[in-house]
Amino acid sequence: MKITAISDIHGMLSLIKIEPCDVLCICGDIINLNDQRDLIASYKWWTTRFVKWINEQPCNKVFITPGNHDFFIESVYHDFFSDIPNYTEFKSELSKLTHNKLVLLIDEEYIYGGLKFYGTPWINKISFSRSGWAFENNNDQKCVKQFDIIPEDVDILLTHDSPINNETLGIKCESLSYEAHFYGHWHSGESDLLKKQYNCSYLNDMYNVEDKRITIEVEPKKNKPMLYTKCDVIAEIYDQLKAQEDLISRDDILQWIDTKYLIALSEEDNFIDDEYTEDEYGVINDDDLPIVNEFTEAE
Repeated sequence: MKITAISDIHGMLSLIKIEPCDVLCICGDIINLNDQRDLIASYKWWTTRFVKWINEQPCNKVFITPGNHDFFIESVYHDFFSDIPNYTEFKSELSKLTHNKLVLLIDEEYIYGGLKFYGTPWINKISFSRSGWAFENNNDQKCVKQFDIIPEDVDILLTHDSPINNETLGIKCESLSYEAHFYGHWHSGESDLLKKQYNCSYLNDMYNVEDKRITIEVEPKKNKPMLYTKCDVIAEIYDQLKAQEDLISRDDILQWIDTKYLIALSEEDNFIDDEYTEDEYGVINDDDLPIVNEFTEAE
């Protein structure tokens, strides 16, 4: 899997040319400086200019975690205002506007192509700045808690802060064996190639283009189950059919899934061996289900 990572683009979408890849990761400070503190302007930017740019990129999936300049996302995450979407609504809107291409991660994981992606936006308090910043930790214990929940089996880690500059994050990373850790925040900050830690900031400290994006190749872990919720499976099939301009409703899809595929969640179904079982959250190992293969052959 070819993965490209970039960070701290600060709205300079027109300057960025992404080469074809499977996955694009963006590690915060995404919106432009002029709109970042204006909620209405920010909402419009995210749902028009940014999603349009995402849809134009030559990749299959985009994972983002916000940064300290992404005030609007912090507002929806904490549900500060009643007249803007909450986090769940906004995340769903971004996904819908990009046909499930864009995934927003705030202390969340997402398994794609056999790899576990995880994103967390938190930064240490910026001591030299009087202005408050988004996702800024003023409490050391809170910072420890947010980084402590990073899963031990993460493959691709997206953070906004740097493990080199953030001691708490750096200590947590010592216990992880990821394939790559992407971050930014400190525009002219360092990378540690031996530890697979990459500062991929697009701008330098003077906000001039330096472009430290990184592209890596990662082999999916064959022994690692690809986990999807039932809703993920339904949404994937629905979007593929919709892309083919078939006149079919979501209700038709739901009925089709229930009768043809979700029976595979039953212990009596022959599609799944004993080792593939549904856990309490309704998540299954999807590798041996016939859904993906059928669509691959149809293409």
